[in-house]
Amino acid sequence: MISESHANYDVLEQHWDELLDGHEGQWVACHGGDFVYGFTIEDVLAEAGKRGWPLSTIAIDQLLRERASVLL
Repeated sequence: MISESHANYDVLEQHWDELLDGHEGQWVACHGGDFVYGFTIEDVLAEAGKRGWPLSTIAIDQLLRERASVLL
């Protein structure tokens, strides 16, 4: 489960610049190379749930040019 989550974050990171171009400021979730977008994290989680994505393994971030460092 952890390795799948890391893989989803890697995909998100690889596509970051192209995602910014069309969706800057929005939230994005990634699972298996697919993306969903929304203006709130709740919208993104709801759409991911509708698609049957396991919420414990998706990557979620807000598409911003400058991101704050966060320790989880």
